[in-house]
Amino acid sequence: MFTNPAVPSLVVTIFLSIGFIFSEIPSMARRPELEIFAEQHKLKMGTIADLIEYRTLHEQSVELSISKQIDTDFGSFLLHVFHDLIDASLHYVLVRGDIDKNSEPLVRVQTIDPLRDVIGTLIDNSSSGWSYRRSMEHIAKNGCGVVVLIGQPSDTKTEFAAVESFPEASLLASDAQNYRVIGTGAQILRTLGITKMRLLSEPKRFNALSGFNLEITGFESLG
Repeated sequence: MFTNPAVPSLVVTIFLSIGFIFSEIPSMARRPELEIFAEQHKLKMGTIADLIEYRTLHEQSVELSISKQIDTDFGSFLLHVFHDLIDASLHYVLVRGDIDKNSEPLVRVQTIDPLRDVIGTLIDNSSSGWSYRRSMEHIAKNGCGVVVLIGQPSDTKTEFAAVESFPEASLLASDAQNYRVIGTGAQILRTLGITKMRLLSEPKRFNALSGFNLEITGFESLG
């Protein structure tokens, strides 16, 4: 669809602008109305998935820096370290087994959270989700899978704020879809050659994931 790499800003402007064309009732126009508008004004129309696909194809934001075999509490894993070209953070990927021979490997993608993953904090009246250690243990037992830990830029002030706002902020964050995390994780999975996966997560809809040529074939909840 978008074949000219010189016009990403124009493409973004069109996507953002058309999305806020209002219909006759006070609400954002839906796709059928946008299709009519685009036809009337001779505009090309794309979806958010189209935009994500265009940007990820032309603006790779992570690169593989290190790969080595390591031993962990859960056995031997292949460690990949990706360098983020946008904010210089590091993303860690742990691979168990031969994912090339598994058409739908287990996958867990999450941010690195010291409170949850290092200290092991728990939240009252909240379902215990897939932490780093639970994910590693499950994948080790299964024999094949990938854990992707997304790094985030941080400083002392940010870390203090995370502790002070715990657990309220953690509850809110667990329900939010962070498109940077989704986009970064998707680029990493694509670099590893993964196109289909069984996700370690409660069932949920991941908006525009099709733009990365990734398919979630199933969800595995923590039993």
